[in-house]
Amino acid sequence: MSPKKSISDQFEEARLLFSVAQSDEEAATLLAGVNYSPEALAEGQALYDATVDTRTAVMAAHGNQLTTTRRVNTLREQADNNYKALARMARAAFAGDIKTLETLGLRTRGRLSRSQAAFLDRSRLLYNAALGNPVILEGLSQVGYSQERLEAEQAVIRELEAADVEQERYKAEYKVRVGEQRTALEALKNWVSRFKQIVRAAYPDRPGLLRKLGL
Repeated sequence: MSPKKSISDQFEEARLLFSVAQSDEEAATLLAGVNYSPEALAEGQALYDATVDTRTAVMAAHGNQLTTTRRVNTLREQADNNYKALARMARAAFAGDIKTLETLGLRTRGRLSRSQAAFLDRSRLLYNAALGNPVILEGLSQVGYSQERLEAEQAVIRELEAADVEQERYKAEYKVRVGEQRTALEALKNWVSRFKQIVRAAYPDRPGLLRKLGL
């Protein structure tokens, strides 16, 4: 199989070859003459089946990754909006209170990093400080941020953390499955390539056979 062919084309070429080789009586007889017995063909079929399985696993892993990525993006947007609103309100409620603003992690200067790790870090700091300090909690409750509201928003952060871990796991799994597929395709390609060379060399005067086998 040519490496330039798409994966689907490679599958179709192999599927046709094995289907004809194993079901066509004339083809089976001629192939047995060059040591492609039913047992030898079964070995090639097993390679094909294994490659199909890796393809299925790749698509499943990719689907999991995409689904989790969408969830991470949704949670990140929600958490980001919550964080910004709370930060604005806290800065207003505790304006001039350097100690409290420092405790909440709100005295940073310059552009904040948009990385997931940096966002989660400052979000944990803000909500943990707000919920862990009775004075800060009381001050925030006076401007619409009750303990219940803060805990609900903190729960979104925790969901995001869990989803982020899951996303990374699926990314890693997808890479592994792609590698397995690449290895399986290479083995199948080599088997089919040798098969084609031998059969073409053995039966150049059998164009009908070659056409049936997709050669």
